[in-house]
Amino acid sequence: MVSCKKEAENPQWDIEVLGPVLQASIGIDQLISDSLTTSDADGNVRVVYEGTLDNIAADSVYSIPDTAIETIYTWPFFPVTINPNTPFYTNNKNLVLNVQGAQLTKAIIRSGFIRLTAKNTLPTRVYFTYTVPEARKNGQSLSLARNVAAGSISNPSYFSEDIDLSDYVLNLTGATNNLVNTIAYNVIARSDSAGPAFPVVQGDTMVNLTTTLIDVTPSYVRGYLGQRLLNENGTTDIGIGNIFQSGQLLLDSATLSLTVANSIGADLQAYITGLNSINNRTGITLPLLAPSILQRNIDLSRAAETGNAADPVRPSNRTITLDNGNSNLAAFLSNLPDKIGTDVRLSVNPLGNISGSNDFVYENRLIKTSTRLEIPLRLSMNSLMLVDTQLLSINNLTNLDPVGPATFTLVAENGFPIDLRLQLYTLNDQQQVTDSLLLQDLIPAGLTDASNTVITATKTRLAIPVDAERKSRILTASSMIIKASFTSVNQPQRLYLKDAYTLQLKLVADGTYSIR
Repeated sequence: MVSCKKEAENPQWDIEVLGPVLQASIGIDQLISDSLTTSDADGNVRVVYEGTLDNIAADSVYSIPDTAIETIYTWPFFPVTINPNTPFYTNNKNLVLNVQGAQLTKAIIRSGFIRLTAKNTLPTRVYFTYTVPEARKNGQSLSLARNVAAGSISNPSYFSEDIDLSDYVLNLTGATNNLVNTIAYNVIARSDSAGPAFPVVQGDTMVNLTTTLIDVTPSYVRGYLGQRLLNENGTTDIGIGNIFQSGQLLLDSATLSLTVANSIGADLQAYITGLNSINNRTGITLPLLAPSILQRNIDLSRAAETGNAADPVRPSNRTITLDNGNSNLAAFLSNLPDKIGTDVRLSVNPLGNISGSNDFVYENRLIKTSTRLEIPLRLSMNSLMLVDTQLLSINNLTNLDPVGPATFTLVAENGFPIDLRLQLYTLNDQQQVTDSLLLQDLIPAGLTDASNTVITATKTRLAIPVDAERKSRILTASSMIIKASFTSVNQPQRLYLKDAYTLQLKLVADGTYSIR
């Protein structure tokens, strides 16, 4: 019986295990994920960036500032008694808008209001009829009747009300229809039909009314926009600097098409003083050299109205193309800019009022620039840093806690004509870096033919010792950053990157598994 006795209540033994932790296939689309890629018949890849920019705001072309006008009427005649229900004031007035530069004849209001404020010192309630005949909404003129309670010089009564101007169409030619920036309105005042008769003498204030235009934003204006100069200076973010983290890039060529759509009913003239490629990581700023385009007047014809409310404007388009033949665009982009600095001057109506005051602006249809940047990936790279993040497949392995010290082996099959150095970072669920796995050895480029085209991927195995602490950090990681430094073969000779090129990575864990 002794020979049949169990050795222990809890038996244990060790086995050797080999399992994948990470598998990744990285091609051009993964490396340059924020852009479009196309390929020619030979598989040579071209990267395409497309975007749209709104260049100016409506209030830089015209604006209607807050404007106030007082209507004060004092009795100009000999003493008299005003009987109940007696009209004692009527007048047509003009509210002149404080518009600078532009001479507007019509406006359709998106938002804003008129504030009426009245002060009454007469000993009877006063009834006002306030009308803006050429402010129309649904065919009806703006008109309202209000009253102000009786008051006195020592204790006046007040009234205030805001009138919403949204969707009103305003004729801005005034009471005589030959003015600009002017709203005609009229006021009628009468005494209370149920109030007392009261005496007035010369100089008594009969009407004290203030009309204020507040926060008026038109959706459309017509008239003469005037001659003005707009300066657009600033910087725009660009994705190239975010894709390539560091290193040197030498592009063979690039083509940038800028299509400017002018939806303003006025002639424009652009003058590009300069464009700068700004790399904030290196501190290098490189100016664009394009003598046929920069520092020259570029005419943009006025847009036309279609009469179709759903699509009211037919813009005027002008396309400008930059390439190797007329600029240093390839070098400009090889600077790996994260920002583009612009210095542009825009002249409105450089030839004056040639439209006969028929300029127009729709609020949301101004100037739009569409950009298309096309870069053939025929290039040279030196320590060019690119970054990708991959999910770990470690959750597919079960009960790995008993694994002791292990060796992680990175198996890399490099199908690019580029030497690589890799740095791996593990991330937790909050995407925080928990460990860094530095791989000192080079991953050599794939084998190439005489034209630098890869004909066979090169397979490399890199060992990464893992102790208990590192194992714990890796096993609790949710994803891994793969940071690759790219150096192309036969520098500085430029070579094509093809759509079939890939980098295959497999991280394999090799260790002892203890079963208890």
